[in-house]
Amino acid sequence: MKRMSYIAVRREEEKERRRAEILDAAEVLYAKKGWDALTVDQVARSARLSRALVYVYFRDKEDLLFAIGERAELLPDAPTAADAVLSALENELARVEGEKSLAERIKPLQERVAKWPLTGLKADKAFFDDLSGEE
Repeated sequence: MKRMSYIAVRREEEKERRRAEILDAAEVLYAKKGWDALTVDQVARSARLSRALVYVYFRDKEDLLFAIGERAELLPDAPTAADAVLSALENELARVEGEKSLAERIKPLQERVAKWPLTGLKADKAFFDDLSGEE
């Protein structure tokens, strides 16, 4: 078997280090934001790499998730897949519970709209004045 040159070994080490940095950044963001809110761009910025370089290592966001799972399975005290799913669900529920309901978020908008005249020129003027911030 042919031995790899020093430069080739160094390149392989660099590739593995970068891949690990990307996975580290993705794991931290995943824990903070949840999977749906996470973007590849955020992972790239967190790892201080370009988004294009992240795509060199991972096809897409799902490939990144798969790699996180694979790496977790290699840990000596790795949780089972069921433990990982349960933990992810608990984190996502905790994140969602902290948010206001849709009704609470749109209430101020409903109150503003309720103050407008219903039809006609006054209604149109009130609508556009409100949008532009004029009174």
